[in-house]
This record gives sequence, structure tokens and C-alpha cells, in this order.
Amino acid sequence: MKNLLAVFCFLIMTSCGTTLTVNSEVETFINSQNFTVVKPVKWHAFKNHGYVSYTPLSIDENPYQNSVSVFQFLETNDHSFEEFVQTRINETNKSRTIIKQESYSELTQLGTIYIHNLESTFQGHINKEFFVYFEHNGNYYHYNYYSRKNLYKKHLDDAMSILKSIAFKENQD
Repeated sequence: MKNLLAVFCFLIMTSCGTTLTVNSEVETFINSQNFTVVKPVKWHAFKNHGYVSYTPLSIDENPYQNSVSVFQFLETNDHSFEEFVQTRINETNKSRTIIKQESYSELTQLGTIYIHNLESTFQGHINKEFFVYFEHNGNYYHYNYYSRKNLYKKHLDDAMSILKSIAFKENQD
């Protein structure tokens, strides 16, 4: 019985350490970005394929079903920003079964942004995505609100608050 209790305590300790490591890694990544975002109170950050995303869902609910991501593209580009955005839209369209979509630009606190709004199917689910591409000091950025259609409106205001909160750190690109 003592051995079982010792194993149980060990498992709890190591799983907590793993969680702290992931949170630390996420925090390090967030702090290294040249911009900040303000996440809504009940949202949390998680590691998502090499960048950080934010979600109102718990890990048990699969945070990939409703999330926001913001990141800087790291590759250099010999094309104009408009051409870059069109290439990204084309790549997105090739990877999805599109139901409907629209693309347009507008002027915001981030300058001229390009929006790609779409509804698509993936693995039997209908998903909605709201992409925003923007440029700052010659660098290209991407905001994406991705959601299963049934969750989209429920979290839309919070997702848009993240977009509106984007601010660049001083003395950095």
C-alpha cells in the first residue's frame, strides 16, 4: 500500500511539473513577441503548433474547437503585402472545403487590414474562421479566430476584444 501511495504521489508531482513547464514555455513565447494582447478574463493561453493560442474552453473540451491566435510571419517576402495576403488566402482555400467566404480590407487601429471570413467543413464539422492580416514596420502579422460554427457567436465578442487589444511594444518591430 505504501508503494502504491508513493507511486501515486510521484505521478501527481510529475504531472504538475509538466503543466508548469508548458505554462512557463507559453509565457516565455508570449514575452518574446514584439506585441501584446489582452485576453478575456476566462480565457487561457495554450501552445498550438509552434505559437500561442487563446481559448475559453478547457483542455477537456478541446481548445482547438474555439480559439484565437496572433503571430508574426517569420519568413521574408519579396512580394507586396497585398500579394502576400492573396497567397495566404489561396493557401487557406486549398486546405478547406469552403461553404462561403468573403475577403475585404478596412482601416482600423492597426492600419489597413485584410480580412478573410469563411465557413468551411472539416472532418464532418462546420467551422467559421475570421482571418486578419496586418503589417507593422514591414513585418506581416496574422490574427485568426477559429471556431466550430455552434460556438462562434458565443465567443465572438471576446475574440474580437483580443484583436482590438493588439499593441506593439516600443523599440521593437
